[in-house]
Amino acid sequence: MTQHNHRAWALIAVRRGYIGCVYSGADSCDDTDTFAAEYPSYDWSRLARRAWAASRCVDYLATVPSVDMAKIALTGHSRNGKVSLIASAMDQRFAAVIGSSLGAGGTLPSRLFSEQHFTEGIEPITRVFPEWFHPRWRFFVGREDRLPVDMHQLVAGRGGVLRRHGPVPA
Repeated sequence: MTQHNHRAWALIAVRRGYIGCVYSGADSCDDTDTFAAEYPSYDWSRLARRAWAASRCVDYLATVPSVDMAKIALTGHSRNGKVSLIASAMDQRFAAVIGSSLGAGGTLPSRLFSEQHFTEGIEPITRVFPEWFHPRWRFFVGREDRLPVDMHQLVAGRGGVLRRHGPVPA
C-alpha cells in the first residue's frame, strides 16, 4: 500500500507479483478532511487522519480473497512515511512499514535531534506544518526530554506503547 503520489512504488510491487493498493492520503490527493467533518468531536491531526484512511483501505482489502492479510506493507516518503509509521502504530494489521526520510515526527528521536543537530525539531515542524500533528505536541518545544513517548519508539515496539491506550475509531 502507498499514497497517491507514490503510485510508481505500487506498480513496482505489482510487477514483482504483489498486489498494489494506492489510496488518497497525500498532499496531491487528500480527501481526509471529510473525516474531520464526519467526526467533529475527534481532535485528530491531518497525518493521523491519513493514517486512519490507510486502515480503512485495509478494511476493504480484507474483503478481497486474493489478499494475504498477514503480508500487508505500507510505504511512504517524508510526511507520507510519517503517516505510514502512525498507521502501523494504530493498526496491527500492517506487517511492515517501508518509510524513507521520515525525519522529525517520524523515526528521529525528538529528544536528540534539533536544528543544532542538522535536522528539524518539534518547533519548526509544528510552526511550518501546524496541521500535521496534534497541537499539544508544541507543548514539548524546549522540553523534549519530557515527551512520554518519542517517535522512534514506534519503530522499536511497532506501536505497542500507543496500543495500550485503546483502539483507533472505527
